[in-house]
Amino acid sequence: MSDQLNWMNQHLILLKYKTVEELVSQGGYELAPKYGPLCKPGMSVEDFMTALVRANAIRDAASVLAYAIHRRAGVWWGVCCFRKLYAELAEAEKKQAEQAKIDAQKKEEEAAAAAAAAKEKAKEEEAQAAEAAAQEKKFTEMQEAAAKRIAEVKSKFTPEQKKLYDEARARFDAECVKITGLPVMAFINDMVKKEAESEAAKQSLKQKQEKKDAPPPAPPEAKADASDDPMPPEMLSQLKQKAFEITCQWVVDPSAENSITADNIANQIEDEPEGMLARTAFWSYGNLSVAEKDGSNVPVPAGLAANGLRTALLMAMLTEGGLYSLPERAAQYLSLGIEIACGRNNWTAPETEKNTPSGTEETKEEVYRKWK
Repeated sequence: MSDQLNWMNQHLILLKYKTVEELVSQGGYELAPKYGPLCKPGMSVEDFMTALVRANAIRDAASVLAYAIHRRAGVWWGVCCFRKLYAELAEAEKKQAEQAKIDAQKKEEEAAAAAAAAKEKAKEEEAQAAEAAAQEKKFTEMQEAAAKRIAEVKSKFTPEQKKLYDEARARFDAECVKITGLPVMAFINDMVKKEAESEAAKQSLKQKQEKKDAPPPAPPEAKADASDDPMPPEMLSQLKQKAFEITCQWVVDPSAENSITADNIANQIEDEPEGMLARTAFWSYGNLSVAEKDGSNVPVPAGLAANGLRTALLMAMLTEGGLYSLPERAAQYLSLGIEIACGRNNWTAPETEKNTPSGTEETKEEVYRKWK
């Protein structure tokens, strides 16, 4: 994180509280006991953040900045972080789409290869069946030819020759029965039948083994329970967009009207990051009763807006998907916050007309007056 220390030689000019003592006594910041040894008496916020960054406590350094920075600048910081998150998610979605396309193409190729293999296998089985049928036909023809030849020969036997043939055949069959339990021709037919059955059994066993070795079918995807998300996704998306847009408008014009609108939208999506950021804008206005017609003023408790900003940033860091881990996002968001606190990242035109920070150089006094 050494690159995060580049701001050490520059002053954070947009801090509402300059020392850690002011941050705790006036800003509502609670110093964690584990960081007590890092905080020296009279230590400035800048030096404390430097110590935290050196200790690799990036998220804690961002929390300190969330409490110390001027409220309007803090909301702008949140807007910039959310824009960075949106760009990251869009890039991740693009890469996922590209990978999905590659996976789909690979799946098609595998399916085509499997179909070709199945076709080839069916062709081989068909050829084997045809070969078996041809062998059986050939054997049958040989049997028929042999029987015909024997009949022809026997037809030419004299009575004495026929008697001798029948006696010899009977002795031969009797001998075969002793050994095999069947006469000669019955034994030959039985052997042919068993061979055919054995081949069929082998094919059946092979098919069963192939089915056994095949991967199990994927289980059906569980359907989402509609009760888990009572708000339709399209409505939720629209409200999140409106919340972000009103927050951008609030940065340009932190008026009572924009504050009330931000609070109203935040009430509908209070568990969403955009809802928390819009709520932070409302708290940053400074009057909890701004919507009341009697002109009453209920000051926002110290640290409430800062805590809202810290929570919104943490929710953004924890957003699922994207390209970066939580520590990486924390480092990126802290860098954005430092740029803003140094006065190097400011808006110069309405957010509805211009969505990128201005590169126009301004004096520290001009920047401070704008954000204060």
